[in-house]
Amino acid sequence: VGSYVYSYLKESLAAGSSNPSLRSVGQPFEQEILEAGKAFSLSSMSYSKHYARSLNIGKGLVFLETSIIFCPGSPIPRSVALNVSLAVFGQMLNLIEVGIRTTEQRQIAKYIRQIFQRVTAEMSVGAVQPDEFDSQFTIL
Repeated sequence: VGSYVYSYLKESLAAGSSNPSLRSVGQPFEQEILEAGKAFSLSSMSYSKHYARSLNIGKGLVFLETSIIFCPGSPIPRSVALNVSLAVFGQMLNLIEVGIRTTEQRQIAKYIRQIFQRVTAEMSVGAVQPDEFDSQFTIL
C-alpha cells in the first residue's frame, strides 16, 4: 500500500505543473513525500503503482492515468485501470476509462506456467538434433 500511495503522491507532484487541481495535493508536503519514498522498495514487478502523465496538445491537455495493483503472492496484477481525460475550455472531459480486475491470480499463474512448460516440452521433443538433420540429406 505504501508504494502505491508514494507513487500517487509523487506523480501528483510531477503532474502539478500542468494540472492546477493536482498541484494542491502534494505541493505543501513535497519534501516529506520525497523522503518517504526512500522507505519503500519500489520494484515495478511486485509493488502497486500509480502513473500519471500529461500531454500538451495546443489548446488543451490530455491526462493519462494508470493504476496497477498487485496482491502479495502473485506476479499477476489484481487490478489494472487506465483513464484518459481531456482538459479544454476550462472543463475536464473523461474520454475513456477502462479497468480490469482479476481474482484467483495464483490459479492464473499456475495455468500460464503449465502452458509454458507444455510448449517448451513439445519444442524440445520435436526439435531435430544436428546429427539427425545431417543424416537426412545425402550427397548425390
